[in-house]
Amino acid sequence: MGQRQHSLILALTLIFTLIGSVQGETQQEVITQTEGLEPHDGLYYFAGTTSTFQISIKNTGLDDVSIEINPSCMATFQIINQNSEIVYDLEDHRLCPNQKRGETLTPAEILDVGEISYDWTDGDEILPEGVYIIHIIGGIETIPSEIEINLKHPLNLPSNLYFEADFAPFSMNSETSTSNDVLIMGAKIYNSGLEDVTITGLESCDVLWSITNQPTSLSNLGCGNGATIPAGESHHLGWISYSLSEIDVSGILSSSIWMMGYKEDATSKDWNHVIGTFEDTSGLSVIVNSISLRDGVAPTGTEIDFDISIRNDGLIAKTIEYDISCPSSIYIVNEMGALIHDDAWNNGDCLGQIETMKIQPSSTISLHDTSISASYDEGCGWHGSQMVAIIKISNQGMSSFLPFEIQDGLAAKQCRANLQSTDNIDFIIDTLEETENGIIVDLSVTNVGNEDFTLMWQDDCVIRSNVMRNDGSATSSSTTACDIFDSYSTLKTGDSINILNLPIELLLNDESVAGTHFIQFNLRSYPPLEIEYTHNIAMLDNEDSSSEETIESNDEDVQTENQEELRIYTLLEGTWNHVRTDTGGCWILTTPTGDETVLVGSDDVTLNPVTGDQGGYRTYIGNSDIPEHCSEWNSGFIVHEVIDQWTPENDVVVTSEVESESTDNIVELVIPATAVVVSTSLLSLCLVFVLNTEWIRIAALNGGLALIGMVRRRDYDGEFQRGRVVGYLVANPGVHFRALLGALKMSNGQLAHHLKVLEDQELLWRRRDGRMMRYYPSTVDQLLDGENLPVPLLTPDPNSLQGRILNLLDATGNDIVNLSQKELSDRLESSQQLISHHLKTLEGYGLIERDKVGLRYRYRLTREAIFLLESTDFPQDR
Repeated sequence: MGQRQHSLILALTLIFTLIGSVQGETQQEVITQTEGLEPHDGLYYFAGTTSTFQISIKNTGLDDVSIEINPSCMATFQIINQNSEIVYDLEDHRLCPNQKRGETLTPAEILDVGEISYDWTDGDEILPEGVYIIHIIGGIETIPSEIEINLKHPLNLPSNLYFEADFAPFSMNSETSTSNDVLIMGAKIYNSGLEDVTITGLESCDVLWSITNQPTSLSNLGCGNGATIPAGESHHLGWISYSLSEIDVSGILSSSIWMMGYKEDATSKDWNHVIGTFEDTSGLSVIVNSISLRDGVAPTGTEIDFDISIRNDGLIAKTIEYDISCPSSIYIVNEMGALIHDDAWNNGDCLGQIETMKIQPSSTISLHDTSISASYDEGCGWHGSQMVAIIKISNQGMSSFLPFEIQDGLAAKQCRANLQSTDNIDFIIDTLEETENGIIVDLSVTNVGNEDFTLMWQDDCVIRSNVMRNDGSATSSSTTACDIFDSYSTLKTGDSINILNLPIELLLNDESVAGTHFIQFNLRSYPPLEIEYTHNIAMLDNEDSSSEETIESNDEDVQTENQEELRIYTLLEGTWNHVRTDTGGCWILTTPTGDETVLVGSDDVTLNPVTGDQGGYRTYIGNSDIPEHCSEWNSGFIVHEVIDQWTPENDVVVTSEVESESTDNIVELVIPATAVVVSTSLLSLCLVFVLNTEWIRIAALNGGLALIGMVRRRDYDGEFQRGRVVGYLVANPGVHFRALLGALKMSNGQLAHHLKVLEDQELLWRRRDGRMMRYYPSTVDQLLDGENLPVPLLTPDPNSLQGRILNLLDATGNDIVNLSQKELSDRLESSQQLISHHLKTLEGYGLIERDKVGLRYRYRLTREAIFLLESTDFPQDR
């Protein structure tokens, strides 16, 4: 081969080599891009939770590039562990035809090659926790995209436990922060159940948080693994702090805090931030010491000392300016996120006298000593709680914080309980029944206000009764337990505590209970509650006759020797109506059964009848005192005590038809005087004969008493009302007192009386359920345990939270995704704990069902609930 041929072969070799090099460089300019592949909670991906991301191919070169793709499967990926092992390959889990199609990409052109969803499993089981690389390839022979993945397993709190977080307010509850402020966040786990719960299986769990323009951060607080949380209480995980001097831009800031894996349930705060202008304080730090908090704990009501110093860790001396009268400012926040102390409340005491202080390198100078009382302005110690004190150096961009705990005390709890107003608390006598030597009363304590009210018992719930006669002859006291054994009783709006069958022994005078008795009922609680009541038992004194055999002929003086007449008090309820006759006006009380009785008089000066008003009154018979112009009514009464009176809303007022009658229909009956005289004389002679004949007198007396007893024993209205009670309980076994009260439209005292009678007759029985008393008919076995007892039919008020939950779930029933607890909480503007409680109740009644979608439960109505909504007057938003 000649020299010329060798040269030609060498030239061709160099050309082909150059072409291959250019082609290789061209191929390397085509890269795979990924969008939307983000950690589920800002830092971590969770096995079993789907991630969806988009894949594209981009030409990053300067020339057009030809590539090949499989049109059926344009992109793929692999999961590689830290040992470089492929633990998942998409190609092993799908069938792709072996196809190729050419594409030409111009410079900077991007070709979308599809969307992929992956749930971080190997097809059958979730991947182990750890760090992985996801290797993503778009097209054929492009540069792959590789992303590091930190994978965690799903985290679930035990049932009834919820993560909660609070942002501490800034000083003066300001909505604006400066560079001198510290952002404080508190995290806790709340137990909404009725039993203690121990947290397990959350060893690797943590609380995460973020702030504008900063990456998501770990708090290192953990999630309380191993902690036992009592029912209704919280376990405080700790505080997170962030100095806002790190923020260098003014404007709206946003921060969020959440439990790992639950970013969608994050608690967030938005506020305005203003950059402050301060001297250079780099190298300086605020040091806070406290002798009283050396163990991190202080008793409530004590003085807490703070020793505030500034340390210079820099290499040059620093000079700071401060107000000599207010060198620092401290505000304290409790674990509920409430501001309970703020020095800024008294900033008017600052004199504005500015001094300078020079701090040498590696030295510490004490700036300020102060103390704060752990008490409210009213003098009661703070609630026991995790606290945080934020310390700011005035006019300097420097601050610090000190977490600590306040331990509550019995005296502080009693003091705070006594501060509650009792204006909206009704402590009343519901029913009163006279016995041979005293009375038996039913008492109730009812919250008629709009806020919760808590009674703290001195020991257990005890009623102290003091009895005194008006003649001062004797006094007596007694105490009776009221079957409540908790330390506290919290009454929500409309809740009651019923103290039934409280016996009171009245004092005797000459072996008689007749007379006036002053009775005082004291509820030994914080705050204390008291009723003062006057009870009269009247006796008509008889005139002694000169001889047992001699009877005066004057009818007005004929009485049986030593006979006593007892005044019997009854509870009367009804609607007032004023009726005008020809000669005057009459106040008529119409009972729920339609009976009309006329007001004769009142011992209670607070009585103020108003037409249409309704009320309950303790009364006694006054038939003999009915005024002549009200004589058309043969039943009269005298009010001894006004128990309650109110104006009903949208109620029908029962009125008498007498007022509308024409006066022309009134017929006067004139009885001749002679007929009166003759009749009276004959009756007097007959009466004298009967009373002088002993065997006739005794037989007539016994027969008359028997007839009177039979008349008094018949209580047709009472039997009718008790029949309603039993009928309702048969249809709704297990209903509680307040539900009965609303369903049967009775008064508190009337219902309590009928329930007691029915219980004495063994027609019903009751069982306590928490603070409520549930009632069952005798057809239900008393030996059944709580789980097997029948559940009352649920008919929630449309305006109640349960009714609103059902209505909202119904309104969103056609949405693609049902609502979660968090979404219900947001839409109904209520706490997640309260929503959780009602969801659990509704689920127990079979009105809702839940399905787990991803990491969350979503709720939907059952067929029974849909039927309930369609057959009830619920307001429809659709």
